[in-house]
Amino acid sequence: MSLKQLLLPSCKPSSRKAILPSPLSKPFLAALLMGVFVVGFPLTAHSQQGRSASKVEVAIVVEEMLTPSVDIDARMVINQDRAVTAPNQGIVRVENWQVGDMVEKGDVLATQDMSDMTHQLELLRLDFAQTKDHLDEISSQLAFEKTLLELAKDQLALQQDKLERLTTLANEQIIPKDRIDEAMRTHLAARQVLIGHRQKISKLEADFEQSKHNKARTDLLINDLLADIKAATLKAPVSGQLVALPQFDAQYFREGEMVAKIRTDTDYELEADVPIKWLRYLRQANVIHGKDADGEGLTALLRSELPEENARTATRPVRFHLTSPLSSAMMADAAQVQLNIPVADQQLVLTIPVDAMIPKGDGAVVFVVQDNKAIRTEIRLGEAFGDKIIVKSGLTLGQQVISKGNEGLRDGADITIISGGDEG
Repeated sequence: MSLKQLLLPSCKPSSRKAILPSPLSKPFLAALLMGVFVVGFPLTAHSQQGRSASKVEVAIVVEEMLTPSVDIDARMVINQDRAVTAPNQGIVRVENWQVGDMVEKGDVLATQDMSDMTHQLELLRLDFAQTKDHLDEISSQLAFEKTLLELAKDQLALQQDKLERLTTLANEQIIPKDRIDEAMRTHLAARQVLIGHRQKISKLEADFEQSKHNKARTDLLINDLLADIKAATLKAPVSGQLVALPQFDAQYFREGEMVAKIRTDTDYELEADVPIKWLRYLRQANVIHGKDADGEGLTALLRSELPEENARTATRPVRFHLTSPLSSAMMADAAQVQLNIPVADQQLVLTIPVDAMIPKGDGAVVFVVQDNKAIRTEIRLGEAFGDKIIVKSGLTLGQQVISKGNEGLRDGADITIISGGDEG
């Protein structure tokens, strides 16, 4: 049906001319048709002109020296636990602790029966007191004997003078010679007394030294016993987690037997079975990155290659020292982690930010900046390194790729660069 037919009212041909209103003259119809054209077509043109360009951030495709690497499975192992041992023989009673509890350094874990040690301490203190009294007695006797010795020395000197005078008089025949014999006997008796005092002094001095040694020995035994009594209260030597406790609340232990074990954050390290062909690259690495079971990152250093080899898998166990904090996901023997280890020498590769890549099936695409438009480009990717990823094909050095604002972009869409690239 024509536009003219739509505008005319429904009537018979014989009466159409009579009922046609005057406003529907040819000038009016022309104006009406022009209005329909104006109303119907400019809407599309206006919508095209009003679409604004997408604002994006860009990055440059760069070359970097990177080391090819792979992720391998590793496990947490225990380097060593801290043992709490019984200081003496006896019954050990454990405090209210359970395996898995966290303890602080100095917490009382258990106490050992001290009744025998207390009895021995009393006996030793009695011996010490007796030895001290004996030393005081010997000291007094020594002082007395030394006084007697001085008197004996004076007495001997007098007898010596007397003997010499009598000898002179007897030689001059002034007195009989038998007087000399009597003086000689008296002189010899004085010498004997002097020697006796010296012998007593020597014996007393020897007894004094022996008693001093006994006193020092008893004092040492007392101090050792006091230390044992103090150690009978078994305290946590470090802060950590209890991983072993006695089976019973009260149990007999011999000296040196383990009562409990404590594990600290520093007792953990990593172990991985590394293929032999990659070991030389691993030895050159300054730091090894990885992640725990929760995806939290970690860093480690090569500590040792264990002297074992699995002939079936051609691997060797390697131990790593953790240099990052131990996460809760890693605080268990055999907890699983992943390590990213080097598998070749450094290579010059092209890289782009991970944010620029849009996954597509088995591959990926990026939007390349060309004449202020976003050009969709398929690429082939390599390994990721932090916030960057290797591009194996599809891009060239120096190209600009859209790193932010690429969500929902259409191929060929107009863009406005707000940061990054040459403008950064």
